[in-house]
Amino acid sequence: MKQIWGIILFVSFSFISMSNSFAIHSRAGTTGLAFLKIGVGARISGMGEASLAVVNDASANFWNPARLTRIEGYSLVLMHNHWIQDINHEYLSLAIPFSKGKRTFSLALTEVTVSGLEFREDQPTAEPKGKFNTYDLSLSGSLAQSLGKDISFGVTFKYLYEKIYLNDTQGWSFDLGTSIIPGYKNLELAGVVQNIGPDMKFERRDFRLPTTFKFGGSYSIDSPHLRGQFLLASDFVKPIDNFWHLNLGTEYNYQKRYFLRVGHKLGHDSEGFTAGVGYKMKSYLFDYAFVPHRLNLGTSHRFSLGLKF
Repeated sequence: MKQIWGIILFVSFSFISMSNSFAIHSRAGTTGLAFLKIGVGARISGMGEASLAVVNDASANFWNPARLTRIEGYSLVLMHNHWIQDINHEYLSLAIPFSKGKRTFSLALTEVTVSGLEFREDQPTAEPKGKFNTYDLSLSGSLAQSLGKDISFGVTFKYLYEKIYLNDTQGWSFDLGTSIIPGYKNLELAGVVQNIGPDMKFERRDFRLPTTFKFGGSYSIDSPHLRGQFLLASDFVKPIDNFWHLNLGTEYNYQKRYFLRVGHKLGHDSEGFTAGVGYKMKSYLFDYAFVPHRLNLGTSHRFSLGLKF
């Protein structure tokens, strides 16, 4: 079994590396609302965004709505992300189970802002004419349904809004997700299609939504000698405007209280290694993720607070 997994990973590395080398995708630059590509939650960010078969809190509203049925009780997630180039990214999500846990409803708000951008007219000048802000917003609702213990489905509907200086646009999209326990030890599988929706228009220019196809899995390994558990995860990611990506992540939890995470995003233009830590105190979970960026874009620091009740 280990040899098979090794072959699969080797072929995946080779395929993705060759397909992305020195190439620009033919649809690059054709999609808008780039903020929809920014991941949420410090836990998943620290694991290289290998999320589909891992996420088990209210941030499943973003990653995979089907995983909302994996939440025990109510879940609340708040995140602050001081992203690259002074971009602030905020996220809030609440998940509410009903129908004896077989169905879960979730609401989430995502906000991305950039302030103090310099404004100039047609001719370049030493001093700007003024400054302006940009504002992106997503308000989403998710519904997940469990079909027995081993499979669940979910859908997320999003209202989208973007404003740059005096111009704005609005639209909608939806995500579809599934989560499966195939019955082999501690293996879980999942698949998602994100940001499906009609083209939008901004200042007389049409653009497509950043639709993305993902499938992945996770495998947990108990370690009695270390008094904890290892979680291994991987996601294959295919945006419509870029080549395949492979997200890899692992998490070690000690006594279900202390968490250490590392990850790697293979095939991504500006991101690679990631790391994070977490601490659980009663019903509260505090997470931090460190995400360095290439191309002189700086480093992203993500902080999350989770509450289950």
